[in-house]
Amino acid sequence: MYMVDEEEFDRILEERYADPSRFIKFADEFDDKGNNSNSIHDAVMELMPNIWKVKCTVGRERLSALCLMQKFADLFSLGTVLKIKSAFAVDHMKGFVYIEAERQCDINEACQGIPGIYVTRVALVPNSEVYHLFSVRNRTPEISEGMWARIKGGNYKGDLAQVVAVNNTRKKVTVKLIPRIDLQALAAKFGGGYSRQKVAVPAPRLISSSELE
Repeated sequence: MYMVDEEEFDRILEERYADPSRFIKFADEFDDKGNNSNSIHDAVMELMPNIWKVKCTVGRERLSALCLMQKFADLFSLGTVLKIKSAFAVDHMKGFVYIEAERQCDINEACQGIPGIYVTRVALVPNSEVYHLFSVRNRTPEISEGMWARIKGGNYKGDLAQVVAVNNTRKKVTVKLIPRIDLQALAAKFGGGYSRQKVAVPAPRLISSSELE
C-alpha cells in the first residue's frame, strides 16, 4: 500500500494548478465600455470541472471515495496514473460517490475492481448543480431524553433544564428544572392578602413537600 506524503501531494497540486492565469481576468480583456468580452458566467462554466455521479452501496459512500483515492495512490507508485482528479462523498446524497474526471471511460477504469461501486449507473452532474454539492446545510439539532437545555424566556430564562420527554409529532418537549416559586406570595394570595404588585423573580431552590402543605 502506498501513501502520498506531503511533499508529493504539493507537487501534484502544483502540476494541476500550474497555470493560475486561467483564474485571473486582466484589464486588456475588457472592451472600451468596461464590459468583459466573455461573461463571468461563461468563464465560470469553462472552468467548471466534470463531476460524475456514480451509484454505490448505501452506507459505503465515503469508503468508496477512500478506496478510489487509495487505488490512485497505489497505481501512482507503480508508474500508472488514473485519469481522475478527485473523488468525494456528499453526506446528504445517499448511495452515490462523486468523481472528477474528463470522460466516462476514465470513471469506468478507476472504479474497476472496487466492490460496491456500480459503473453501469454513471451520470454527469450538470454544471448548474455542481455548486449545490458543496453547499453547507444547517442541521437541526436532534433532541432526546436526558439532554440539557437552557430556557430562553419567561421567569426561568437562562436556567438549566433537563429534557424528560419528547413529542416529535407536536414538536414539544417536557423539561424539569429547579423551581422558582415564591412561597410567601402564594401564602398571601390564598390567605386573602395577595398583592398584584409585580415582584422580582424568586431565586431557584429545591422545595420539599412539607413546605407546600
